[in-house]
Amino acid sequence: MPLSREQIALIHVAKDRVAMAEDDYRALLRRVGGVESSRQLDAAGFTAVMKEFERCGFQSDAARKAFGNRTGMASAGQVQLIRKLWQDFAGAEAADKSLGVWLDRKFKVSSIRFVTAAAAPRVIAALTAMAQRRQPT
Repeated sequence: MPLSREQIALIHVAKDRVAMAEDDYRALLRRVGGVESSRQLDAAGFTAVMKEFERCGFQSDAARKAFGNRTGMASAGQVQLIRKLWQDFAGAEAADKSLGVWLDRKFKVSSIRFVTAAAAPRVIAALTAMAQRRQPT
């Protein structure tokens, strides 16, 4: 099964973060993944390439952006969904700062990182309703 666009993008982010030259990147793909292009990688090749980037010093910030697993707080999946719904509503350029303003006004929470597990479904429902009202019928 081919990789998703997000996985391919992650490979390129890792390449840039470790400041790998294009020739070295292509050599890594051939050596570790057995391919000429990241688009040709399968799931096992993706995992192997990412482990090699980690060995080169790459650290993903995905866990930091999702805030990890925190007891009593919105899950990483809920945080991701809230961000996606906000971007769908407010536009692709929407940022956590503008989301925080809306959250503060509607839910008395200053930032997405403070949304509780109990409040997350209400936030998701509100954003879903806002997006549906915005769509032309």
